[in-house]
Amino acid sequence: MKTTFKVILTVLVVAFYSCKSNIENESSSSSITSDGLFSGKIVNYDSSLIDSIKVYDSSYSSSILGKSSITNDGKFSMTLLIPKLRKIGTEIGIMKSLTVSDSTALIGNIIIRTFKRGVWKADLQRCNINMDSVQTAGTSYTYFIYVDRAITIKGTENYSYSSEEYSKNLTFICNLKNKKGWNEWVAKIDSDATTKTCYTFKMSITNTITSDLQWILIPMPYYNGAKQKVKRQKGLNSLDLFCE
Repeated sequence: MKTTFKVILTVLVVAFYSCKSNIENESSSSSITSDGLFSGKIVNYDSSLIDSIKVYDSSYSSSILGKSSITNDGKFSMTLLIPKLRKIGTEIGIMKSLTVSDSTALIGNIIIRTFKRGVWKADLQRCNINMDSVQTAGTSYTYFIYVDRAITIKGTENYSYSSEEYSKNLTFICNLKNKKGWNEWVAKIDSDATTKTCYTFKMSITNTITSDLQWILIPMPYYNGAKQKVKRQKGLNSLDLFCE
């Protein structure tokens, strides 16, 4: 049974070791229209690091849905193709407490990567993180989801996992209203009581786009001959949280 839990668990990826930035975004509107016009401005853009952006289908990482060059001031724009769609499922994975208005809906999402002369250099995330901080409460970041019809996803789910190495106690609160086409979801860590051996988070996932969200370049751990520690936690493919 694999489904909804992975879109929300990858949602934890960027936020495990980051916190919100104090730089305000220029706009609190969505970076994507329902028909796929995808644009933004990278606040920490450096032309010596990257020169282009490619968007991939998250289920098929070799499938390019869109690409764009970057202007001197860090802006990009492209129109995305529709990703491969997967059934949201009657029981959305481990998230059995969530209520989906139409369980036959199909959804898909994307991976965003940046390049320099064709070499993958960094991830790109719309968020409010500061990688110099270990604080996580208040961290928000967005995901871009395609839905083949208008649906709502609501409810609260508590998830626990334990192994010899670590454990997880996670609470997800979903209040999503999706239109047909592309949608932008915002995941926010409301509280964090994580220790070295136990991840403990409370997270809300909504359509509320706040003014502090901005496009931030997150460098790979190694490039340009330098070791750059990126405070991120490997996670599962986010789409698998909501799909069969």
